[in-house]
This record gives sequence, structure tokens and C-alpha cells, in this order.
Amino acid sequence: MAGAEADYKALFGEDEEKVSASNDSKEAAEFATRLVHAARAVGDQKDLQILLCTKAYEFAMKDPSGYQTAIEAMKLEMEVVPDKKGQAQEKLLEALLRRFALSTGAERKRLAEEIVDQLVARGDERASAKRPREAIDLYRKALDVAADSVSGRTGAIMDRIKAASTGLEAEGRLAALKKALKEDPKSTTARTALILAYLGEFDRPVEAVTLLTDDLDETLRTYVPLSAKPVADLGESACLELASWYAGIAGQASSPGKRVLLSKTKACCQRYLGLHATKDAARLKATMLLEKVTKEEEVAGAQHSKVVTVDLANGVRKGGVGNTSDEPRWAIRDSSDGAVQAAIEKAAAFLWTLQQPDGSWHLWKAAGMEDGFKDYIDGPTALVAYALMESGVTPSDKRMERALAWLEKVNARNANGTYVTKGYIPKTYCMGLRCQAWSAAIRQKGDYRRALQKDARQLMLSTSDGSYGYDSTGRPAAGDHSNSQYGTLGVAEAAMAGVDIPAAYWRKVTGHWEASQCPVTLRQ
Repeated sequence: MAGAEADYKALFGEDEEKVSASNDSKEAAEFATRLVHAARAVGDQKDLQILLCTKAYEFAMKDPSGYQTAIEAMKLEMEVVPDKKGQAQEKLLEALLRRFALSTGAERKRLAEEIVDQLVARGDERASAKRPREAIDLYRKALDVAADSVSGRTGAIMDRIKAASTGLEAEGRLAALKKALKEDPKSTTARTALILAYLGEFDRPVEAVTLLTDDLDETLRTYVPLSAKPVADLGESACLELASWYAGIAGQASSPGKRVLLSKTKACCQRYLGLHATKDAARLKATMLLEKVTKEEEVAGAQHSKVVTVDLANGVRKGGVGNTSDEPRWAIRDSSDGAVQAAIEKAAAFLWTLQQPDGSWHLWKAAGMEDGFKDYIDGPTALVAYALMESGVTPSDKRMERALAWLEKVNARNANGTYVTKGYIPKTYCMGLRCQAWSAAIRQKGDYRRALQKDARQLMLSTSDGSYGYDSTGRPAAGDHSNSQYGTLGVAEAAMAGVDIPAAYWRKVTGHWEASQCPVTLRQ
């Protein structure tokens, strides 16, 4: 590298000194263009080529006119050293983001596509490397750009966030198991739990072997070492014994662990049947076990990928945090006479009759209560829109498009910061419901992420201690529990849709509710 630096100094040292002394950013950008051209001309001298790209980026980023040159410099550097492209990727992304911020029209869309591709690819790399927290951060950045300028990408990115979140939760479970064993190294219960987790959910049998001790169950000490061997290296009897053991512990494993253990059982059975050609009781046992675990594997896979639903015939169950499916979160199944679905359709039809020409709903007026609720302008529209979308109406329905457009417009601001809608006051109840509506639209591939971010941000700014009052104007305030649950649920809905919510907000909210909890004395 010393030779490259000497060559650079001889070729461009004097010019660099002049550009640096001038403090002229445009001159720096022009100098960067010359450096990129030079880098392309010295392809047989890799060290000098890399140095020229690095210098070109440094000078190009001093002025907006140089951002494209910075992009070209980092792309060239990545071609030169593809196995060490991490730092160049970071720089490339920064240049792309700066140029994107200044772009419009077709160029903005093109840059957005490239940025999303970069962020998703890097997120995938982190996810594959078992670094889910970093992957989620990258996916969320991609989601922000996609929601702004790239249609049709948000659903796939949100699916990645959901998958990475599952990995993050798994990391937490593993950390807890490790902590339990560290706190009590002599506990066979803690040691066994960690070993089984390594065998199942985390599929790291070699690490399970390192945890074996003489005081553990003989079965563990027998089969855990076998589990660390490739199936292809196992003999007949070992395959069948290990398959039976895997099937047994799969029944007590977590859902992810069960899927791994069933897959291992299946592999051992198939290996055994390939080795044992004799048609006897042992072969029949392996065949029956293989059939059994194949069915269980299908059921486990279906449960893993299933959209959360509500079975109204057998009780209500709502989807959990992180449900980013493009299906409505509430769905109907097994309604044998169709009465429930008919009731929903009837209610939806009635609500549509109350929609105003501008797309809104004024239910207070319809109920004769306008005076008492006149300040809650957008709450009814948000609530009805949310209910209709959760019952199956899509954001692309023309009537729903009008409703969502009205919601976007009603709390828009003028250049001086005042609201376009005369007399508009952002109410906590309404803001929480607006977030529900935006999230429902996003789950069905609607492009409303910016609207959700905006409302969630205003809610976060409107609490001083984790509680909420009637108004959410963006100025910190405190309030009551009724408003507080709507404000918090609105922000939580944004989090479930992939909006990045600072940990400080959750600490504040949790602190408020814990401090408000009353001590309870149980009476006999």
C-alpha cells in the first residue's frame, strides 16, 4: 500500500492540496470525478485503484453534485475487492441515501429500488449470520424507503422483519437458558433444558455434547453424542434408536424445536430403511415411525405458516405481536351456516350507507350526539375504516380509498404549522384509532406507512410520563388511563407494522402503568 500512496502523491498530491486549501465543495466534487476516471485506468494496480476510489468518495461527498461520483467510486471498489466489500457497502448506502433525499420523479424511484435492494441484501446476510437484531434494523430502514417510493415491496420486507423477530426471540430464550445454568452449574434440570434446546430449536448438537456431565440421564449421555454425527455415518441400529429418541423428545419441545426434531427423526428413518432391506418387524417399525412423523411434520409446518384467525364457533383468539400478514387480522372460519359472515356483510353494507361524499363518516351526527363529540372529527372515520378493512375490505376499494385520503387530509398542516382543517384538534382516542386504520391498510399492501409513522410519532411526543390526556398535540402531557390505553395501543400497532419505536418510549409507558398499579390484599 506504501507504493500506492507514493504513486497517488506523485500523480495527484499537488492537486489535492489545492482543492483542500480552496474549501470549494464543487471543486472537490470535480476533483473526485477525475479520481474515479483514474481508478478505472489503473485496473492492473489494485492497491492504487482502491486508494483512488477511497479518495474519490471522500471528496465527492463534500458537495451534492458529487454524490453520483461517490456512488460510482464505491461500486468500483466493491468490484475490485468483492471479498472485502463491507465498508464500501456502508459508504455506497450513505451516498445513495443522500442523493435519494434530493431526487424526484423517476430518479427517486430508481434510487429507492437500489437502496431497498442494498438494505434487504445486507439484512439477509445478517439474518443468515444469526444476527437478527442487526437484520431487523436494516429491514426497517428498507421499509421506510419502500413505503416512501417503492410500491409492492413493503409486504415482503415486513415478512422478513417478522422472521428476524422470531430469531431475536429465540436468542432471548437461549440467553435465559444459559443464564440459568450459569447461576446454578450443578442443576441437572437447567443443563438438560439447554442441551435439548441445542438439539432442537437451535440445531447445534456439537454444543450440546460439550454440556454433557456424568450426573445426567444415561439416555442423554448415549444419544446426544450420536446426534452430533452426520446421519450418513450412522449404522443401522443407531439410526433406528436415534430416530425413536428424537420422536420422543419432539413431543416436549417448543414449536421451532419440534420441527427440527421431526426432520431429524425423518432423516434417521430414511437412512435406516435404506440400509435395512430385510422385511421384518424392525423395518415395519421404522416405516410406521416415518409415516407418523411425516404427518406430524406437515401439521407442524402448517401451524408455523398459518395466518392467525378467529374461530367464532369455538372461541375468540386474536393474532399476536408481529402479525404482518397481508390478510385481515380477524378472519372467519368454520361458520357452517354462514350466519356470522352474513351478519358482517350486513353491518358493512349499513356502514357504507353512512359514508359522506368526501369519504368520511360522522357517526356522532347520525346518533344525534354531534355537540358532545364535535372535536373528535376523525375518530369515527378511522374506526369504521379499520373495522371494514379487518372484515375484508381492501385499501384499493374506491370507497375505502376516499376514506383513507380524507384521513390523510384532515390533519394535514399548512406551511406555518397550523392545521388545514379549521378547528382541528388531534385527540388521543382518534390518533390511536388512526394508527389502527393505517396498520390494517398496510397489512393488505396499502401504501400508508408514512401516515402511520407521522401519527405514531405525534403520539410518542404527546406523553410526558407514559400516560395520555384527551389531546395529542405533540406537546408532552399526562392524563388518564382511558386515553392512555388508546395512545399506547396506537403506538404498539405502529411497532407491529415495523415502525421503529425507541426503547425509551416503552420504558416510559411501562413505568407509568407499573407505578399506577394498586397493591391487592387477597382475602380468604
